[in-house]
Amino acid sequence: KSGGAAVSNSDGAITSSVSVNDEAGFSIVSYSGNGNSTATIGHGLSKAPKWIMTKCRTTDTQADWVLWHVGLSDNKNVFLNQSNAEVTPSYGHITDPTSTLINVTKGSGNQTNASGQTYISYCWTEIPGYSKFGSYVGNGDSDGTNVVTGFKPAWLLVKRVDDSKSWFLWDSKRDPDNVAANDIYPNQEHPENNFANNEVDLLADGFKLRNSNTTINAAGGQY
Repeated sequence: KSGGAAVSNSDGAITSSVSVNDEAGFSIVSYSGNGNSTATIGHGLSKAPKWIMTKCRTTDTQADWVLWHVGLSDNKNVFLNQSNAEVTPSYGHITDPTSTLINVTKGSGNQTNASGQTYISYCWTEIPGYSKFGSYVGNGDSDGTNVVTGFKPAWLLVKRVDDSKSWFLWDSKRDPDNVAANDIYPNQEHPENNFANNEVDLLADGFKLRNSNTTINAAGGQY
């Protein structure tokens, strides 16, 4: 559950089962693929999501964690379980959503809409002062790029999308004081690391990169 009990949603070509928390801008969507080359699924939120991740629940063959994000190039996704740069996935991908619908393309695999496979999607939209989904360009300097969110982040996830680099996750529970350096890699099995070259400051109105490492702050890098 993201909010109350899941309810049936028939906004899309595929009927979904959706639990919604409008206050937090979050919904959990369950659906079964129909095998069509393209399909739509209702997400239940009151406005278009800025971030969607979808996982096939019934097979792990040709079925990565597929992520669509508002900051990615048109028709591109990334994978939470991989380090790849943004790409149009051949095994199925997510395209720009609307205020009511998730849009998926089947492709040749099981990632988003294979017939008979069951899927779970997690959808977020922005809530001012609570959540923010965006992008930044690295400056390649130890006095790194400053990113404004409008609030102090408690949880920060970063991925370079123009090159193959790991995901990085920081949070204010493990790092209550700056600089934050206890990062976790969601696409790897490693325990948390405390690396001086992957440091950020979690600030009152956003975050600031504190190293020139290309994984988080390459000059001209897209994140």
